[in-house]
Amino acid sequence: MKKITPQTPIQREPCRTCPFAGSDPIALEPDSLSDYYKNIVELQGSHICHSAKNKTICRGGRDITLKVLTVMGLLKKPTDSEFERVSLKLLTNKRNRQ
Repeated sequence: MKKITPQTPIQREPCRTCPFAGSDPIALEPDSLSDYYKNIVELQGSHICHSAKNKTICRGGRDITLKVLTVMGLLKKPTDSEFERVSLKLLTNKRNRQ
């Protein structure tokens, strides 16, 4: 499993074969696709892009995460910059409590 860090780049656009938003999504078994969605929606982690040699965060998966966090009221808008702003704020608050 690849470790994601704040420096892990995010795809700018979904790749052609993105299972979440690609124009020609990769064929996945229903159980596998269901597991991917479950991990994203339950905020268990970021999905890694299969076509970028597993070196970037999947744009399609990230967009789903952003929408979920916005609906939950944790983000004001579903953007990467808002995600970064809120993440840094939460990390700072956590460090200050320790």
